[in-house]
This record gives sequence, structure tokens and C-alpha cells, in this order.
Amino acid sequence: MKFNRNHAMICLSVLSAALYCRYVYLAGILEGTRKADRKAVNSAHDLLQNTYHDRVKTLLDICSDSDMTEDTFNDVCDLMDCPL
Repeated sequence: MKFNRNHAMICLSVLSAALYCRYVYLAGILEGTRKADRKAVNSAHDLLQNTYHDRVKTLLDICSDSDMTEDTFNDVCDLMDCPL
């Protein structure tokens, strides 16, 4: 049996279908990895922000309960009133 043009077309079609399926599979994995990375970064950011806010609230409660002057209390508030 000779290898003719029909065989070449069939092989090329099968190869292109296999490569396309592999591309779709890898693109799906890549997109899933990106989404997981984005979720991990957002989760870490939220955790750090919540920890920061809890510490600031605790510090302000301690400052308001102590016998601190108004100027010192305002200085502490100014120091703690910044983004993380």
C-alpha cells in the first residue's frame, strides 16, 4: 500500500485534532492555576487587613482606657491610621 495524499490528509487531521485537544486541556489547567493564585492572594490580603484592623482596634481601646493626653492619643491615631 502506497502512502498517498489521502493518508497524509488523514494523518494531518488526526494530528491537528490531538494538538487542539492538548491546547484546550493545557489552557484549562493554566486558567485554573491563575484563578487559584488570584484566590490565594486575595485570601492573604484579607487576612492581613483583618489582622491589622483588629490590632488597631485593640490599640485604640487600650489608648482610650489609659490616662493618655489628648495630643498623645491623636498622635497614636495618626500613626495607626495608614494602610497596611
